[in-house]
Amino acid sequence: MPNAVVMTGYGPPEVFKWAGVPLREPGEGQIRIKVKAAGISPTDLVLRAGSVKAIPLPPNAVLGFEAAGTVDAVGPGVTGTSIGDGVTALLGSAEAAVGVLRQLNVKSGETLLLFGGGSVGIIATQLAVARGIKVISAGGRTAAWPAARDMPPGPTGSSD
Repeated sequence: MPNAVVMTGYGPPEVFKWAGVPLREPGEGQIRIKVKAAGISPTDLVLRAGSVKAIPLPPNAVLGFEAAGTVDAVGPGVTGTSIGDGVTALLGSAEAAVGVLRQLNVKSGETLLLFGGGSVGIIATQLAVARGIKVISAGGRTAAWPAARDMPPGPTGSSD
């Protein structure tokens, strides 16, 4: 049985406990990741504090919207990913990036101007370029630019 940090209730950081959790098999179109590194996102902090109790959490919930590791199991219908592949999961950011592109309905051959070089912007850039969309990125945080620029295919743009 693997271990994880589980949330035993809402409140301060002390509501987190190290505990054994069931090892679930991935379902249709899902993968399971053997996590080597995990981050704490703002969403995790808001959920732990109880600020959005409208989102019901199961007992001993395992939070985490950011992780990196290797695929250790694939569910039926998964293509393009195999056991042993290195993966990164930025769940909230990926969902936001997909949602933005869906709402904008940008098509191949068009140009998209993205403001921001954080995780949502980088993921949206990657998805848009893969769809044949030219991306111009603009942002004020110069520290994010090397990561965005060096991630193939990188955006065209400036942090000025």
